[in-house]
Amino acid sequence: MATSGLDAIAIFIKVIESGSFAKASLATGVPRSTVSARIAELEARLGVSLIKRTTRSLQLTNVGQDFFEVTRRSLEEIEAAERALRGSQTEARGKLRIAAATNMGEGPIGNAIADFLMAYPEIEIELELGQRRVDLIAERFDLALRLGELDNSSSLIARPLGSIARQLMASPSYAAAHPIRHPHELNPRDVIGFAAEHSVELFHEGGERHLLDCRGRIRANRMTAIRHQAQRGMGVALLPTALTLDNTDASGLVVMLPEWKTTSFPVHVLYARQYALPRRARLFIDFLVEALEINR
Repeated sequence: MATSGLDAIAIFIKVIESGSFAKASLATGVPRSTVSARIAELEARLGVSLIKRTTRSLQLTNVGQDFFEVTRRSLEEIEAAERALRGSQTEARGKLRIAAATNMGEGPIGNAIADFLMAYPEIEIELELGQRRVDLIAERFDLALRLGELDNSSSLIARPLGSIARQLMASPSYAAAHPIRHPHELNPRDVIGFAAEHSVELFHEGGERHLLDCRGRIRANRMTAIRHQAQRGMGVALLPTALTLDNTDASGLVVMLPEWKTTSFPVHVLYARQYALPRRARLFIDFLVEALEINR
């Protein structure tokens, strides 16, 4: 129904509740002549008489009484929905739907989510983890966390969270049994890598580069599996310490050759440009930026 139709119904309800056209005019701020015209237009559109007019009072017809009861309930529900929507935009409550890469659900990001929910008990988070890049608008996600370069999309706004790099990590027992001073001393068979990576370039803080052979005995397509094998002492893994691990002590891993790292990859939080960002989403983004402190 057009907005003018809803306005006419709202005026009709106010006329009945107040008992007269004059009182409805005062209550709504709409001129009395306009109030009368809106009721006449509503009756003409419906093809029925809603109100019996006398010189002293207004009386509803039978169909008018039925229409009044139904529309008053409906208008109350609409007003309640509007209040709830306004509250969700300005108050710290409601659900956040967030999409992120599989490995982002643990470590500092996972901890930040838990801490955020403890700080804001009226907010809920639905976290979908996976490797695919979701369509925020079509799939109705509030936010997405992305690692790596972004696609050019005018429909999304990206806020940088920082950047991360991978480092060589191993179990304490492996590191003690295989002391090295340079990546070329690593046995390629002991490098636990991603299935899609045959080699990775490492950069020394002094400017030197080294191409690391990643075709080891164990390769996987999930970081959690790679980390698990490193924890078992099966070799050396390239892992993003700043993002997926709380710290090396908690993970049971140590950093080997800390002066060597891979290229840094940017981390962003994305949201749709076409929608007003609710307060709960803004609060989460600010909380995440402060909690992660990536690259510090």
